[in-house]
Parts: sequence; C-alpha cells; structure tokens
Amino acid sequence: MAIRHLTLILGTAALGAAPLVSAAPQPKASMVGSSGRTTRVATKPLTAPPRPATSSVRTGSTVAATVNGEPITETEWLDRLRLMAGKNALDNLIREKVLRQEARKHSVTVSAAEIDSKAKEFEKGYRERAGSPDKFNDFLKQQGLSLPSFKSAMRYSAEMQSIQQKLMQKIGEKMQVADKELLETYEKQKFQFTEPAQVKFAHILLNFGGVDEASQNKTKEEAQGLLEKVKAPQADFAALAKEFSQDPDSKDKGGELNWMTYSPWGPPFDQVVMAAPVGLMDQPVRSFKGYHIVKVMDKKPQRTRPFEEVKNDLRTRLLEQRRAQQYRDYMQNAERTAKTEVKLQF
Repeated sequence: MAIRHLTLILGTAALGAAPLVSAAPQPKASMVGSSGRTTRVATKPLTAPPRPATSSVRTGSTVAATVNGEPITETEWLDRLRLMAGKNALDNLIREKVLRQEARKHSVTVSAAEIDSKAKEFEKGYRERAGSPDKFNDFLKQQGLSLPSFKSAMRYSAEMQSIQQKLMQKIGEKMQVADKELLETYEKQKFQFTEPAQVKFAHILLNFGGVDEASQNKTKEEAQGLLEKVKAPQADFAALAKEFSQDPDSKDKGGELNWMTYSPWGPPFDQVVMAAPVGLMDQPVRSFKGYHIVKVMDKKPQRTRPFEEVKNDLRTRLLEQRRAQQYRDYMQNAERTAKTEVKLQF
C-alpha cells in the first residue's frame, strides 16, 4: 500500500474533477490548471525565496531526522517541500477555494455527521486492505503518520468528496433522460444486457493423490466406485458429499454450489457440466484437481434482459454519467473565470 494511495484519496475528486491534492509536484511556472484557468502572478515576491538547504542545525529549528548522527532540520525539510511541491500545493488550495465558493453559491452544506460517516468508511477500507491491525499500524509508520493525523486526512477527504457529490446533484438536478433516448441507447448497447447461461450443481470431489498416471487412475477408480453408491436407490447425495467430498468450500453444504457460469475448475470441466442435462451425470468428470461426481440441479439459458427490466437502471447510469460531465465542465469554467492573483514566487 504505497503513499500515493493515501495522497490520491486525500485529493482526487470522486467525480473525475481535477485532484485537490496531487501525488507529484508540477514544476511548470505558469498558473494554468487542467481546466485551462490562467492566473495573474505578481512581478515581485511578497515573501522570501526558498532558502538553500544546509546540513547544520539552525537556532530554534526542530530536528526532523538524523542520518548517521547528522541532523535534518524541520526548516530544511520545509524549504525542500516548498521547492518541490509549493506551486502544486497552492494550485490545489486555489481549486479547493473555488469549490467551496461554488458550494456556498448553491447553498450546498455538509454536516459533521455526514463527514464522520464517510471518513469512517474510508478508514475501514484502509484497514481491510491492510488485513490486520498490526499491518495497518505498520502502514501508518511507513508513511510517518500518527493515527490522529490519518483520521484528520480521512475527514478532509470525506468533506471534499461530500461537497463535490452534493454540488454535482444540485447542478444537475433538472437533467432528465427521455424514454425514447433510453430505448435508443438500449438498442445500441443491447449486448451489455446479455446474461450468459448458468448452471447450479452439487458435486463430490476426490482430489488426485499424486501427479503420476497410476495415482490419477486410482482416483478415477475410487470416483467410479463412489458414483455407484450415489446411484443406489434411496442414496442421499448431500450426506455422501459431507462424508466423502474433499472440496472444503462445499462439502458441509452437501456439495451444493451457487449459480455459476464459470467454475473454479475451468475448462474442460465447465463445458462438460454446462452441456449436461439436469440430473446425476453418469460418469465422473475430470478437472485439474481430481474427479467430480456431479449432480446438475438446475440450468438457466443465455438471455438478453428486456428493456422494461433494465430501464430504470439504464436511466440512473446515464444520468450519473451526464451529471458528472456537467459538473466537470461547470467547475472547469468556474476555475477558469475565477479572479486569482498569485503573490508568491517559487
């Protein structure tokens, strides 16, 4: 989990707008953003230019790190940070300021409760990706973050995303898609609504005892013998699966699996099972894992979902796409026309 992931969640607009925090410095000297917005730059700096780095400890400066006993001061670090990312950081702040101004203009507000809820979702995602509390703490240490600073970053990201989403809805609240256009889109994209054939089956798996031919033939013989037990009158397939199957994911369910188009055992196993009629297959089916005794329980043929079934989902998808594009265009224009004067030189 690299630091750029944290940087992206802090700054990337959820709706595809320009990032509020960039993962890399932008060395260009002009103030032209991704939206084409230009700004006026003062001819003289109002603050001192970046100070040269030095290895000596300056009076009153906190030591940020030491290398073989030699210090790197906080002042040196801040000088380097300004030199490498100062221009980019200022651009991000300008974009954020424009966003907040547009939100106020449209009476868009975000409550503390909304921010807390979304921030917790973000944190939960990071913790789940880390896999364990210890690995999550290791991640924070690698990034030089305390837990409070991480939570603060999540709150900031949650606030920005919430403002963007609400502003997008506000700007696009009058947008509509007519039924005629929905039908035209459906006809052009009908292939997207095709559901492949599916099969539901139960199986008893006997794994190969080895990679040699003799071991695999022995497994086949064992599967043939077990199949005869399954075929016997009054035989209970589920009970036999619980007793003999070596598939840990399904044996306790009587060998039953969910509806599927593709199985974990791949071709040619899938093709054989998909082509079989409903009922107990009369021969064990081989896969790379072993031999399966298969009972086909039900089948669904390939079908294309009708228009009326997908109409509402299609409308929602088109509206989201168009509102997102409308929002991007709106914000690019707002950034481009904002009266911005940069008073720093980097």
